[in-house]
Amino acid sequence: MYTSISTGAEIARLGIDGAFAAIKKAGFDGLDFGLDNLLTWREIMRPETNILPFFSDDAEIARYTALIKTTAEKYDLKFVQFHAPFPSYVPNNALASENMKMACRKSIEICGACGCDKIVIHPCFSGDPTAPLDPEEEWNINIDFYSSFIPTLKACGVKCCLENMFITDKKGKSYGAICSDITETCRYIDTLNEIAGETLFGFCLDTGHLLMAGHDITFAIQKLGERLIALHVHDNDGYHDDHNAPYLGGIQNWNRFFLGLRAIGYKGDMNMETGNAVGRVPDALIPSTLRLLADTANYFREVVLADETV
Repeated sequence: MYTSISTGAEIARLGIDGAFAAIKKAGFDGLDFGLDNLLTWREIMRPETNILPFFSDDAEIARYTALIKTTAEKYDLKFVQFHAPFPSYVPNNALASENMKMACRKSIEICGACGCDKIVIHPCFSGDPTAPLDPEEEWNINIDFYSSFIPTLKACGVKCCLENMFITDKKGKSYGAICSDITETCRYIDTLNEIAGETLFGFCLDTGHLLMAGHDITFAIQKLGERLIALHVHDNDGYHDDHNAPYLGGIQNWNRFFLGLRAIGYKGDMNMETGNAVGRVPDALIPSTLRLLADTANYFREVVLADETV
C-alpha cells in the first residue's frame, strides 16, 4: 500500500520538480497526479471550438508526459492514480461535453504512458440543484459516457474510477449527488464491467464528499467491497469541500473509516487529496505541512494493515 498525495497545490506553488522533491522528502512514495489544472473553467464551460488547450496538442501532451514521468523516476515516486479534468459533462452544451470526453480519453492515455493503472473520472451530472437531470437520463448519459472509454482503457491497461459527488444550494446546504447512493454506485460499476467483459471500472471514495452528503463511511466502504480501489482522503466541516488534513475538519469519524477498510481487506493505496491544507499556508510552512500529511497517511496505512482491532 503506497502513501500518496494529490499534486495540484504543490505544483502550483513549487513547480513540478520542486513539488515532487518536497513530496518525496516529506515521506510519501506515491502521486495522485491531477490533470484538471491544465484547463481553466472558462475553457471548459464556454468553448468556442473543439480545439482544447493542451489536450488537442499531441506534441505538447508527449512533452509533458515525458517530463512528469522522468521527474517521478528522479525522485523514486510512483504514480498510483491520475485525475482527469472536470466537469465531465456540461448540461445543454454538446460542444463542451464532447470536448471533455476527448480530454478524459487523452487523460487515460497519459495515465497509461506513465505506468499508472488507475484514473478518476467524475460522473456526468447537473451541478445545479434546481435543475437536476432526470434519473433515467442521468443513468443513460453515464453508461454511454463511460462505455466510450472501454477500448482506450483496454489498450492502455488502465482502470477507470467513478467518484461520489455532491451539490450545494444557494443557502450553502450540501446534498449527495450522483454516486453518493452507494447502491446506485455498485449498479453503475457492475453494469459497466459487464459491458466491458472484464473489470475495467472501480470506485474512488471521496471521504469529504461523503461527509457533506451525510452518509456513514463504514456502510459505504462495506457496500462497495472489492469495487473500492482508490481513495480521496480529506476532511471538512460537513458544509464545505475544504480538502483539509484529516482531524482538522472536526467531525469525520476516522475510526469508522478504518473499520470499513479493514472489513473489506482494502488493497488500494492511502491517498491524501488535501490541496487546501498545502495551498493556504506560507511557503515556509509547506515542508512541515507535507510532513504532517505524510505522517497521517502512514499512520492510516499502519492502522488499516495492523492485526489489532480498532
